[in-house]
Amino acid sequence: MKPAARCGTYAGYQRHTRTTHTEPCAPCKQARDAYLAAYRSLAETRSKLRWWNKTRSAALELLAAEYPDRFAELVSEQRTGRDNPWNPAGTEVNDHGKL
Repeated sequence: MKPAARCGTYAGYQRHTRTTHTEPCAPCKQARDAYLAAYRSLAETRSKLRWWNKTRSAALELLAAEYPDRFAELVSEQRTGRDNPWNPAGTEVNDHGKL
């Protein structure tokens, strides 16, 4: 059997509200507030990273369309001599991912 959640933790807050149906104590409310603040901060960070990656990818697509030959050269240069997680044996791969 699991031990009862201690007061002053998020699990303790849940014990108050879900199991014993009592008013959460001040330490449990503080723990819940800290948990939610961290969760919201993480969600905001993920959202910003998605935006950053999306705009970066769009810019790369525009550059590739405007300078296709140079873009292909740069991609090839960056891939040469680097570990490839999709091709660990180091077999030569063309631009379409086929051996």
